[in-house]
Amino acid sequence: MPTGLQVRLGGRISGTHNVLAAKLVNELVEATDELILNKPIARYGRFDLLCLDELGSTTRR
Repeated sequence: MPTGLQVRLGGRISGTHNVLAAKLVNELVEATDELILNKPIARYGRFDLLCLDELGSTTRR
């Protein structure tokens, strides 16, 4: 679901991506440990807007 910021900037940016903040941190830590940090940077670096979702990682009841 697009956020207000994504909708507002939609005409001026070429790509957006939503990612869970915890997932991004874990990927970057693992890549740093394995000395392959350029792979996740290249993967996420191609987007103009990267939206970090912190609420998606919580358990919903």
